Amino acid sequence: MNSALNAITAKIRAMRGRRITPEQYRELLTRKSVEEIASYLLANTRYAETLAGVQVHSVHRGQLEDLIREQRYLEYAKLRRYTPQGSADFFGFFFTPVEIEQIMRMIRLLNDGEPELFELQYPRYIVPYATIDLTAISRSRSFDGLLDALRGTRYAKRLEECRHAAGSAIDYARCDTALFTQYYDGIHDIIEREYTGSTRAELNRVFGVATQLRNMVVLYRVKRYFADTPPDELNRVLLPMRNRTARRELRSLAESRDADAFVDEVKRTGLGRRLQNSDFDYIEHSESQINFELLTRLMYTSEAAPVCFAAYMLLCAIEASNLVKVIESAYYGLSADETMKLLVL
Repeated sequence: MNSALNAITAKIRAMRGRRITPEQYRELLTRKSVEEIASYLLANTRYAETLAGVQVHSVHRGQLEDLIREQRYLEYAKLRRYTPQGSADFFGFFFTPVEIEQIMRMIRLLNDGEPELFELQYPRYIVPYATIDLTAISRSRSFDGLLDALRGTRYAKRLEECRHAAGSAIDYARCDTALFTQYYDGIHDIIEREYTGSTRAELNRVFGVATQLRNMVVLYRVKRYFADTPPDELNRVLLPMRNRTARRELRSLAESRDADAFVDEVKRTGLGRRLQNSDFDYIEHSESQINFELLTRLMYTSEAAPVCFAAYMLLCAIEASNLVKVIESAYYGLSADETMKLLVL
């Protein structure tokens, strides 16, 4: 590992050392209001960086959640400064899911007949890193208008394939699958082109497991609530798998007649054995927990800077999700003990 990669790995591990600990989560869950949570984060955590200058006594729930998410992008920007020349493709492509989230936000608003709300909702802190024109997107008033706003970007061609009949709703699931298929195809292509040996294997593991788990979640939900979904429609909401074993397991799971049969079948798969004691009605929590354990292990065992970077950024997203659950717990007056069970630790 050269000195530049040594530097980014050391920086990442030092930043991970400032994560929210289980003890801090328990402390946060004793707070009874959004203001108290904001005050704790300001005084005791690295989130003081984004909370500095904020009047915590008047901060509202949505504002605090946005500030927590903003911290991830500040850290992304810091780490990019350590990125060696020639590796920009992988590190830059990591921002793609954030852009997909904004495109899907506009599609949802178009379906709801409220596209003007995008201007009020999209986070301004992502603008410096975005490859899409968020202002142009905010002016879209139709799917064709959105395509025009995305013209010349990596997303336009895939969304063109999702055109819908005039007067009908945009197929949200199809658009989401198309964009994330492009993302995972792109990240795997970069991995195959730029990395070899254990670095390639570890990165393929990170993104392969994430894809497989996402497909399992989607399949369970479909089998649970829409068991009679035709195979061709089902395939339209699943991400393609590159691993041969994972593809074979996915086909077998897709053929399950209903949710109970799916659960029986999934527990016979390599990854599914980790779900033996899971409550499948909370399968998203199990998905995040498996990802969390894999990423945490790689964070401290991998010698590859790209692997540490990927693990850190994905762990930051899990932490932000945990903190949103903590805020919701205080806002709605939920049980601290029950909320603690929902956190991914």
